[in-house]
Amino acid sequence: MRALHQDLLVHNVKNMAVDGVHESRARLPEPHCFGRLVHAMLHHQHLNVTLHSRDGGTYRPREWFDVEFDIARQVVTIIVDGSIAKYQMGHTIGQLVLKKGVE
Repeated sequence: MRALHQDLLVHNVKNMAVDGVHESRARLPEPHCFGRLVHAMLHHQHLNVTLHSRDGGTYRPREWFDVEFDIARQVVTIIVDGSIAKYQMGHTIGQLVLKKGVE
């Protein structure tokens, strides 16, 4: 189910990733869509922690991922350039890998 959800998000971003009017520079997708793509790609690297404040409150950060900075930068790059559909996260190695059958 997550793969289908990710593919739908990828399709939406691919359709708006390149401004083809007079130039071929990439543009960022809408912030909400961009965030959803990051979360979908890095889902298995999400840190599952609960923080406790001094006053007894709890907080579960959703924006924390256990991933190398270079990998995070690559995820952003493939979202912006629209090539995210060609990649998946190798969950055991924590790296982006080209999907099988994609050149």
